[in-house]
Amino acid sequence: FLIINWIFNSTHLKTFCVSGYLLVACLLAQGHLIMIQNSKTNVLKLIEQFKVKHFWPRNEEEWTIVQKELLFSKRAKKLLIFTTFLSVSSLNAIPFLDKNNKRLPIPSWYPINVSISPAYEIALIHQEIGLALLGVGLSFAVIMFCDVLNYIGLQCYILCIRLKKV
Repeated sequence: FLIINWIFNSTHLKTFCVSGYLLVACLLAQGHLIMIQNSKTNVLKLIEQFKVKHFWPRNEEEWTIVQKELLFSKRAKKLLIFTTFLSVSSLNAIPFLDKNNKRLPIPSWYPINVSISPAYEIALIHQEIGLALLGVGLSFAVIMFCDVLNYIGLQCYILCIRLKKV
C-alpha cells in the first residue's frame, strides 16, 4: 500500500520524500528478516562452532576481558531495544496526538476510504501491528548479527592474547 501511495502522490514533494524514505526502510527491514530466515541453518552451524573448547577463556585475565565485553554488548542491546520501542511508540502516537485529522502513522493508500470510522481504526491497527512487528524483527536481526560478530571478535582477541604469550 505504501508503494501505491508513493506512486500516486509523486507530485507532492513532501509526501513523495517521506513515503520514499519509509518505503526503503520497510523493504530493507523485510529483506533483513528474509535473509536471516534463509540462512538460518548456517547461523545455527556457526553458533554450534562457538562451543569449541579451544576458543574458550582459560585463565582469569581472559575471563575478565570476556565479561567486560559481554557487559558492554548487553548494555548496547538494551539501548537498541529502548530506542526501537521509543521510535515505534512515537510513530504509533501520531494519530492520538493529532485529534483534528484522522492521520495514520505511515501515509499509505488503501483500497477503502480510511477517513470513515471503522475503516480508519482497522487501518490504524494494521499499521501499528505492522510497525511493532517490523521494529521487533529488525531489532532481533541486528542483535543476532552483532552477537555473532561479538563472539567472533572475542575469540580472535583471546587467540591474539595467547599468541602474544607464546
